[in-house]
Amino acid sequence: AVGLSTGSVSVKTNYGSGEVKLSGQGVSPSLLVNPSILDFGEVVSGSQKNLSFSIVNAGTYPLEVSEVGIEGEGFKFSDEISLPITIDEGKSETINISFSPIKQGAHTGKAIIKTSYGEAYVSLQGEGLTSSLYFDPTTVNFGTVIVGKTKEFPLKVSNSGNWFVIIYEISLDSKDFKAEIPTTPFTMPPGDSRIVKVSFSPTSGGKKEGSIRFLTNFGGIGIKLEGYGRERACSCSSGYEPEGILNQLILIAIVGIFLLIRGKKITINLSK
Repeated sequence: AVGLSTGSVSVKTNYGSGEVKLSGQGVSPSLLVNPSILDFGEVVSGSQKNLSFSIVNAGTYPLEVSEVGIEGEGFKFSDEISLPITIDEGKSETINISFSPIKQGAHTGKAIIKTSYGEAYVSLQGEGLTSSLYFDPTTVNFGTVIVGKTKEFPLKVSNSGNWFVIIYEISLDSKDFKAEIPTTPFTMPPGDSRIVKVSFSPTSGGKKEGSIRFLTNFGGIGIKLEGYGRERACSCSSGYEPEGILNQLILIAIVGIFLLIRGKKITINLSK
């Protein structure tokens, strides 16, 4: 047992008897962890929070730590630990643990300490906060647009996470695409959504690609923009355009049929 122990040994012989007094101090290490729970609270994704606990030898003999480990996603030791660790009686060793959430929501785990006196555990818990921009649609396809014409599309931007998103900058990387960009920076709380009007005005024929990029407090993200520019089918010197000629012919046909029914002659004159 730990503490002072006493006793005696009696000896009897043909010459008499005697007694030997015995005493000794029982010693033992004693393993404690303080605190036994590390609660990191709410931590934003991409950042890190550090907390520590102590391995305490509350006994009367050196304690040897042979192994330490962590279970649980998002938790790790902040510093490299050299093993074994010897903790003298009445002393302690500090262990630092960091939490960096890898997902939205609750994270749990535990630190495991194995020693010459047995094992101990420290519970780990924390809440991951994330901001996630969601785009509807995820790719904007304008289809075919005649060169010189413009087609608009409402791009919906939403914060689907559980933390604030700060939009610092919105930019485009192609002269064929434009956007009505709101004044930046602006903040989007969880569940908030905005409409950003993007447009496609091809400057020449052919396939066009670009992107609209959002720079936020969680990094940058880009959305693909695409469309096809179609050249005008006719650029006649007389100024006629296919659409205009077609409309005139349709009108002439209608009027001609009406006049023919009434028995009158008609004169066709195409003019600008």
